[in-house]
Amino acid sequence: MTCGDARGLFSELAESELADAEGAVVRRHLEQCAECAAQFEAFRRMAGAIERLPDPAPSEGARLRIQSVLLSQVEARRAAPEVMDVKELAAYLAITPEELEEEVENLPAFEFAGRLRFRKAAIDRWIGAREEERRRGIELSRLRAWRAPLLAG
Repeated sequence: MTCGDARGLFSELAESELADAEGAVVRRHLEQCAECAAQFEAFRRMAGAIERLPDPAPSEGARLRIQSVLLSQVEARRAAPEVMDVKELAAYLAITPEELEEEVENLPAFEFAGRLRFRKAAIDRWIGAREEERRRGIELSRLRAWRAPLLAG
């Protein structure tokens, strides 16, 4: 394993995301390469420091704008019927029916009387799953962004 290969796997090693065999190869390299071992330790310290950073607080103006948008969305969701057609779902998601048509095949739906219908509960679960995927992706990309300078050095 080269130093570049090992450094490219620091994040996965730190998060215990490598298969046992691959993790063993990287750890063996770290035992034999003092420079990579030092960089991995620096990476782990930096990742720990990043995890301890507080989330920045939004300004009062931003907080009020976010609150206003959220309240309008809550009101729209309360008014949404339990089963929606494309037009109702577009309004629920605050997008145009044309925008929805582009993504409709990715949404949980059923057909009734020759038209697509969407259960509000299924859409809410689908949204929650996408939010969780995005949150995990952001956390991983933050860690990788902090790792990049270490790999370049």
